[in-house]
Amino acid sequence: RFTRVLSTEFDAIHICVARRHLDAARLATTAEVWPGHVPWITPRYVEQFGWCGVGFTFMDHKGTRFHQDFDDCRACCLWGPTSRLLCDNVLKPGAPEHLWRHHRSVVSDAA
Repeated sequence: RFTRVLSTEFDAIHICVARRHLDAARLATTAEVWPGHVPWITPRYVEQFGWCGVGFTFMDHKGTRFHQDFDDCRACCLWGPTSRLLCDNVLKPGAPEHLWRHHRSVVSDAA
């Protein structure tokens, strides 16, 4: 099975730097950087990978958006039953709300 790495970046400079590193490492055929903000780009993930088509998500940004991005991804049905989610910067404000929502969704999915 072919695995593809996809990153979404909002800052244009981060996009350019990330793409340059991928080109230098000759990984541009297996990894890609999409410009955008999660609420705007989430529907494109569904178009590209289908329902429950994302197996792993790494959120690395301000903790104040985790719960909102989680809700956006969940509303679009990006994750399947075996998908995994990893968040960085979890000591930021908003991360406790994300953890509470994530825990509630896992409990409700199991019921």
